Amino acid sequence: RIKYITTPQDLTKYCFSKPCVLSLINIRKATRAQQEIRMMSDFAYDFEKQFNIVWLDGHCHKEILNEFKIKPEQLSALAFFNEKTNHYAVYAGKYWIQKDVKKWLKSLRSQPALKRLKYSLDMESRACRQEEEL
Repeated sequence: RIKYITTPQDLTKYCFSKPCVLSLINIRKATRAQQEIRMMSDFAYDFEKQFNIVWLDGHCHKEILNEFKIKPEQLSALAFFNEKTNHYAVYAGKYWIQKDVKKWLKSLRSQPALKRLKYSLDMESRACRQEEEL
Protein backbone atom coordinates (compact mmCIF):
# COMPACT_ATOMS: atom_id res chain seq x y z
CA ARG A 1 0.00 0.00 0.00
CA ILE A 2 1.32 3.45 -0.87
CA LYS A 3 2.00 5.96 1.90
CA TYR A 4 -0.75 8.39 2.94
CA ILE A 5 0.88 11.78 3.52
CA THR A 6 -0.55 14.53 5.73
CA THR A 7 2.37 16.74 6.81
CA PRO A 8 5.18 18.84 5.34
CA GLN A 9 7.58 16.30 6.89
CA ASP A 10 5.91 13.50 4.90
CA LEU A 11 6.19 15.57 1.73
CA THR A 12 9.89 16.17 2.39
CA LYS A 13 10.58 12.51 3.19
CA TYR A 14 8.86 11.06 0.13
CA CYS A 15 9.07 13.81 -2.48
CA PHE A 16 12.32 15.63 -1.84
CA SER A 17 14.63 12.60 -1.64
CA LYS A 18 13.73 11.61 -5.20
CA PRO A 19 10.98 12.51 -7.68
CA CYS A 20 7.48 11.49 -6.65
CA VAL A 21 3.98 11.03 -7.95
CA LEU A 22 1.34 12.54 -5.71
CA SER A 23 -1.98 10.73 -6.02
CA LEU A 24 -4.47 13.48 -5.22
CA ILE A 25 -7.47 11.36 -4.33
CA ASN A 26 -11.13 12.37 -4.26
CA ILE A 27 -12.00 10.55 -1.06
CA ARG A 28 -15.61 11.73 -1.29
CA LYS A 29 -16.03 8.85 -3.74
CA ALA A 30 -14.84 6.11 -1.37
CA THR A 31 -15.18 3.07 -3.62
CA ARG A 32 -13.40 4.77 -6.49
CA ALA A 33 -10.76 6.14 -4.09
CA GLN A 34 -10.02 2.63 -2.81
CA GLN A 35 -9.61 1.39 -6.38
CA GLU A 36 -7.27 4.27 -7.26
CA ILE A 37 -5.13 3.75 -4.15
CA ARG A 38 -4.93 0.03 -4.93
CA MET A 39 -3.95 0.74 -8.55
CA MET A 40 -1.22 3.17 -7.54
CA SER A 41 0.02 0.73 -4.88
CA ASP A 42 0.43 -1.88 -7.62
CA PHE A 43 2.38 0.61 -9.74
CA ALA A 44 4.60 1.67 -6.82
CA TYR A 45 6.62 -1.54 -7.06
CA ASP A 46 7.03 -1.26 -10.85
CA PHE A 47 8.31 2.31 -10.69
CA GLU A 48 10.14 2.38 -7.33
CA LYS A 49 13.52 2.99 -8.97
CA GLN A 50 12.26 6.13 -10.76
CA PHE A 51 10.05 7.77 -8.13
CA ASN A 52 8.03 7.38 -4.96
CA ILE A 53 4.25 7.18 -5.19
CA VAL A 54 2.19 8.60 -2.33
CA TRP A 55 -1.42 9.68 -1.84
CA LEU A 56 -3.24 12.47 -0.09
CA ASP A 57 -6.76 13.82 0.26
CA GLY A 58 -7.09 16.20 -2.66
CA HIS A 59 -10.06 18.08 -1.21
CA CYS A 60 -8.35 18.62 2.13
CA HIS A 61 -5.03 19.79 0.71
CA LYS A 62 -6.23 22.46 -1.70
CA GLU A 63 -2.86 24.19 -1.40
CA ILE A 64 -1.35 21.27 -3.33
CA LEU A 65 -4.08 21.49 -5.98
CA ASN A 66 -3.35 25.20 -6.38
CA GLU A 67 0.38 24.57 -6.80
CA PHE A 68 -0.30 22.22 -9.72
CA LYS A 69 -3.21 24.25 -11.14
CA ILE A 70 -5.69 21.42 -10.56
CA LYS A 71 -9.34 22.27 -9.93
CA PRO A 72 -11.29 20.29 -7.28
CA GLU A 73 -13.68 19.03 -9.96
CA GLN A 74 -10.68 17.40 -11.72
CA LEU A 75 -10.05 15.03 -8.81
CA SER A 76 -8.80 12.41 -8.60
CA ALA A 77 -5.55 13.53 -10.23
CA LEU A 78 -1.87 12.63 -10.36
CA ALA A 79 1.00 15.08 -10.12
CA PHE A 80 4.59 14.13 -10.87
CA PHE A 81 7.06 16.37 -9.03
CA ASN A 82 10.85 16.59 -9.24
CA GLU A 83 12.06 18.75 -6.36
CA LYS A 84 15.61 18.99 -7.70
CA THR A 85 14.46 20.79 -10.86
CA ASN A 86 11.15 22.14 -9.49
CA HIS A 87 9.36 20.65 -12.51
CA TYR A 88 6.02 18.88 -12.60
CA ALA A 89 3.48 17.16 -14.85
CA VAL A 90 -0.22 16.53 -14.21
CA TYR A 91 -2.65 13.77 -15.11
CA ALA A 92 -6.06 15.23 -14.26
CA GLY A 93 -9.66 15.43 -15.28
CA LYS A 94 -9.79 11.85 -16.47
CA TYR A 95 -11.23 8.64 -15.14
CA TRP A 96 -8.25 6.47 -14.23
CA ILE A 97 -7.96 3.58 -16.65
CA GLN A 98 -5.08 1.35 -15.60
CA LYS A 99 -3.38 1.12 -19.00
CA ASP A 100 -3.60 4.91 -19.50
CA VAL A 101 -2.19 5.67 -16.06
CA LYS A 102 0.64 3.18 -16.64
CA LYS A 103 1.39 4.78 -20.02
CA TRP A 104 1.52 8.23 -18.34
CA LEU A 105 3.81 6.91 -15.59
CA LYS A 106 6.13 5.34 -18.19
CA SER A 107 6.24 8.63 -20.11
CA LEU A 108 7.73 10.30 -17.00
CA ARG A 109 10.94 8.34 -17.51
CA SER A 110 11.69 10.43 -20.58
CA GLN A 111 10.83 13.69 -18.79
CA PRO A 112 7.97 14.86 -21.05
CA ALA A 113 7.13 18.53 -21.45
CA LEU A 114 7.31 19.45 -17.79
CA LYS A 115 6.08 22.68 -16.30
CA ARG A 116 8.01 24.64 -13.71
CA LEU A 117 6.64 25.59 -10.31
CA LYS A 118 7.08 29.27 -9.46
CA TYR A 119 7.81 28.45 -5.82
CA SER A 120 8.91 25.37 -3.95
CA LEU A 121 6.16 22.87 -3.18
CA ASP A 122 4.67 23.29 0.27
CA MET A 123 2.00 21.48 2.22
CA GLU A 124 0.06 22.40 5.32
CA SER A 125 0.01 19.90 8.16
CA ARG A 126 -3.43 18.38 8.55
CA ALA A 127 -4.99 14.95 8.64
CA CYS A 128 -8.41 15.33 7.12
CA ARG A 129 -9.53 11.77 7.37
CA GLN A 130 -8.12 8.66 8.91
CA GLU A 131 -6.45 6.37 6.40
CA GLU A 132 -8.35 3.44 7.94
CA GLU A 133 -11.64 4.98 6.79
CA LEU A 134 -10.84 4.01 3.19
